[in-house]
Amino acid sequence: NRNLAIYDDLIIDTSVDEFVFALDAKTGELVWETPVLDYRTHPANQSTGPIIANGKVISGRSCMPAAGPDACVITAHDPHTGEELWRRRTIPRPGEPGDETWGGLPDAERRHVGTWMAPSYDPELNLLFIGTSVTSPAPKFMVGGADNRHLYHNSTLALDADTGEIVWYYQHRNGQPASAGVLHSAELYINY
Repeated sequence: NRNLAIYDDLIIDTSVDEFVFALDAKTGELVWETPVLDYRTHPANQSTGPIIANGKVISGRSCMPAAGPDACVITAHDPHTGEELWRRRTIPRPGEPGDETWGGLPDAERRHVGTWMAPSYDPELNLLFIGTSVTSPAPKFMVGGADNRHLYHNSTLALDADTGEIVWYYQHRNGQPASAGVLHSAELYINY
């Protein structure tokens, strides 16, 4: 992982076998661990560790292409107990807002809208900001057609930190197979 979280006397991180866990910072002993996914049926992985936002452990998954839409999630956990507080899929379910952008593709065939980097948190707005990856397979005819927007890939999501609900989103490159630009340290990086 690119980072880990420190909260009170806990060191909190995510594991390759789909757990979020906390260690006692003084002793190194495991305080709690909570499964996020079953890696045998929903391989995801984390390329980044969690952050703390408004007293919650927030972490996302990079969701492998074969994992299916349930592996493409952002979760919030209680930092003291590990209890899951909310879960937000980055691929809409049938009937949810954004479902219509997948061109009728069955839910089980929607793939790979992962979260590769740690989110940012605005405490005044109580919003999490997180970027998402491209869909996979990348040829859009394989995921319902090139004319479909495939929400929420290549997007910035603003989530309510208390509920995980999407407050707003911006899709950077509609239907394009390239990653979005990222503002980091006052420099703009654009990937094509």
